[in-house]
Order: sequence, then structure tokens, then C-alpha cells
Amino acid sequence: MANNEEIEIDLVRLGRYVLSKWKVILFWGVVFSCLGFCYKFFAFKFSDVPLEELDKQFKIVRDEKQPDGKVQRKEYKVSYRIYKDDYDSRMREYRANLDSYKVTKDNLLEKKNQIQQKIDIQNDYLSKSLLFKDNSSDMQEAVFFYSIRDLNAVKEGSVQADNPAVSFALSFLQSSNFLYRVSEKIGLDLGEYRNLGLIEDFLKVDSKDSKDKDSKDKDSKDSFIIRLLADSEDKLTILEKELEYFNTKLSIFCKDRYNVDVEKIGSGKVPVNDLSELRNQALSELLSLQNDLNKINAKIAFVAEPVKFDDYGKLVDLETFKVMKLIKFIAIGLLFGLVLSVCYYIFRYLTAGKLRDQNFISDSFGINKISCIHDLDKKTNESAVKALSENLKYIIAKGNNSIIMLSTMMGTYEQQLSEIKTIIDNFNSENGTDIKFVGPESINEINSADEVILTEKLDISDLNSVVDEVKTVLAVKKKVYGIVYV
Repeated sequence: MANNEEIEIDLVRLGRYVLSKWKVILFWGVVFSCLGFCYKFFAFKFSDVPLEELDKQFKIVRDEKQPDGKVQRKEYKVSYRIYKDDYDSRMREYRANLDSYKVTKDNLLEKKNQIQQKIDIQNDYLSKSLLFKDNSSDMQEAVFFYSIRDLNAVKEGSVQADNPAVSFALSFLQSSNFLYRVSEKIGLDLGEYRNLGLIEDFLKVDSKDSKDKDSKDKDSKDSFIIRLLADSEDKLTILEKELEYFNTKLSIFCKDRYNVDVEKIGSGKVPVNDLSELRNQALSELLSLQNDLNKINAKIAFVAEPVKFDDYGKLVDLETFKVMKLIKFIAIGLLFGLVLSVCYYIFRYLTAGKLRDQNFISDSFGINKISCIHDLDKKTNESAVKALSENLKYIIAKGNNSIIMLSTMMGTYEQQLSEIKTIIDNFNSENGTDIKFVGPESINEINSADEVILTEKLDISDLNSVVDEVKTVLAVKKKVYGIVYV
């Protein structure tokens, strides 16, 4: 423009203008998305190199040892074949490590459960044991020494590594059937754990010769001792009767082959030192189990699940890769078409030279803005119509009967003035006036008119034409009453 006035851009009006072209913008977005799809589709179809051999299509991650000894993770773009081989290799390694981890952890948990069960049983034993009762200092005992010799071995002068009769005797004495039998006889409740350790307090078996526990000669394998303990003489009597039951079973087994000698080598009150030793053994066993549990827990905490890389379970096959690439190019094409179209219409809006700002003429030439029949919506602004009518009545009241509506749209864009022409025709009918519409070329009518009102339409009227129009009127009339936007 000649006057170099700054034009304010209404972003809301610009946005509405661009949105009004949404069909065209969408059309070009679809066109470019189709072009993107066709480009990639035919690139895959007619490529000289198979898709799985195309380089730098897939990403793999490898840990590489650096010269300084540090391990650095690096990413590489490779072909699908290398990508799949790398994936399969890592997956096999991961699954092997995972299986090993599961087996190791399951074994440790099983051992932990076993130890925990033993601890629970041992705690139950300590809470009910004969050794830890208040009257334990009055416990009675009877100690029997058993010697069993193989008669055939004595005759032949041979030495046997094991004595079957002694093995039978020890197994029988420690069998659950015999221990349950004894517990029923003395009325002992073994509790929910069926804790045989409680009855073993009453009947203790030692396979070493009590007369000489450090003896290393061959006779030690042919002898053992049985120690009966009870917190009353009645129970001790019952235990001795059960020992007779055992002797009967042992005699049946030995028959004529073995010679069984039984000697009672001790009886009376249990020595305090012996009681302390038995208690310490029970407590030491619990402490040992707790140490074993701590070791197992430490091993479980140390066993770490193998870390898998991000692609596990997400192997991309070639067809999926192709589809994703096609979707990507469709999206890029659509976005490019939309952006390009929007940019085109923004550029067109800014360079079309249309009248955009309803305050520009008022600010540049000091011309009063009377009203704007339409602003940004489609409905007629009734208050603006009323304002126009009141201004016309004001002009007439001052004795100005000759009024013209001047517009650059007369001719080419005259149909855009149909609504305001209807408004003026209604005003003329109601007030007996003769307000006419003329173009800038009607100099005589402009000169002879009492008042001139400009009538233009935003986004339609040419800006330079409107400016020239204003200059022409001001040169002829020196004054313009106001401007109405339609």
C-alpha cells in the first residue's frame, strides 16, 4: 500500500477462512497419502534386493567390550536376516538362563521350606520336650548295654563290616511304628507335627559302646546302648516293659545265629551334667537349622532373574514390517498434503489483498465505523441493523436528504450486497427516502450527495480498491460519514 499503514491480522478470521476450505485441504491430504502409499508399495514390489536383505532396516543392540575394559552398549541398523538371527540367539540364551534360574530358585525354595519345617518341628519339640520341663531335674533313667555276636563269624574267625542283627535292632528302635507304640503306652501327645523327637527323649539309642566311647576295635559294631528316661517311676516301668517287647522281636530275628547279651549298666536319677548336655544338643540343633536357613535366604537373594532385552516377545515379521511402513508413508503423505494445503491458503489469505480488518479504514482515515451486519457468524446482527437505521435517521433529521451507499463491490461482487440492499429498501419504504447504491466511478452522484456511506464486505472487498475509493471521496467531498461492513 502507498500509505504503508500496518494491517492487523485477525487470527480467528484467518482460522475460519482456512477451515472453510476443509474439503479441498482434506482432498489434497488424501491425494498425498495415496502417493506415499504407492511410492512405498511399488518400492517393495519392484526392489532388486529382497526385503529381508535390505540393509539398515532393523535395529539391534550389542554389548561391546572397549579397550579400557568397560562394556558399552551400541545400536546398529542391520538387515532383517541379521536382526532375526540376533533375536533368536538372544532368545535362546535368555530362555536357557531363565530355565536355569527357575530350577535353581525352585531348589533353594524347596530346601528353605524343608529347613523351615524342621525349625518348626524343633521349636515344637523344645516347647514340649521332657528335657525342658520344670521337673526335669528329677528324671529317672535306666541304661542297658546290648552285645550281639554272629556265632558263625566267631567260629570261622572272620570279621564282618556290618552286623545285620545290630542294624535290625537300631532300625526297629528308631522306627515310627515302635515309637508311636511307646508314646501311646505312656500317654504322650505328639501334637500336630507327630513329633517323634518327643518320644525319643524317653528312649535314646547310642550305637557306640558306652563303656568306652572312643573304642575303635571291631567289637563296637556289635554293641549299642539303650537309655530309658522318664519323669516318673511309673513311666520308667512302662518303658522297661516295652524294652522287653523289643527284646522279643530281637530274639525272633536272631534265632540260633546270633548271641544276644543284655546288661543293665546304670539306673537312678539322671546326672545334671547329662541333662545339660542333652539340652545343649537340642538347642544347638535349632541354632544349626537357623544358620542353614540364613544361608539359604542369602543364596535366594543372590540369585537374580536374567534381564531380557526390550524386543523379547516382539519379533517383527516381514509382513508386519511392510504394513507398518505403508501406514507410516500414508500418514506422512496425509500430513504433508494437509500442511501444504493449509500453508497455501494462509499464504493466499495474506497476499490476496482483501479487506480483512474492520478497524483498518477507521484507523487510517478517521472514518466512523457505523456497524457490521455480519462478523464471524452467519446470522444477521440485529443490533448492527438497528445501528445503521438510527444513523440514517440521524442524517435525515439534520436535513440531509440525499444519501448514497458507495461500494467497490458494485458490479463484480454486487450479489454480495443483496442483504444490505434489502435492508435499505425496507428503510426507504418505511421512511419515504431514496437511498441508492453506487460505485466509485459515479463521481457526479458522489459530489452531489449530502452524505456518503461506504459499504464493503470483509474478505471480499479489494483492499487497494477500498483505499482508492476513500481517497477519491475525500478528494471530492472532503468527508465520509461512515462505513458499514456487510
